[in-house]
Amino acid sequence: MSDEAQRDSYRVDLVCPNCGLLGAAEVSEEDYPFTENRRFLVDDVTVGFSVQNTGSVVTEMQIACSECNVSARPIGPSSVKIY
Repeated sequence: MSDEAQRDSYRVDLVCPNCGLLGAAEVSEEDYPFTENRRFLVDDVTVGFSVQNTGSVVTEMQIACSECNVSARPIGPSSVKIY
């Protein structure tokens, strides 16, 4: 048995409100509901976007369009769980 905690993974679809670039971020957090810090991580972003801040929860995530340097916005459902 591994000492590593299980992680929930999600995909967040993104759009740049300035140029319309579409992309996605793959994010994850520890799958343990009783911990204060779920160790939120941005695992990957589409080319053309960059991670500005991860924070400790998904709502603190800041990803920007690399070309416009404008914060990307989530589109569609706020996140889609990846199994």
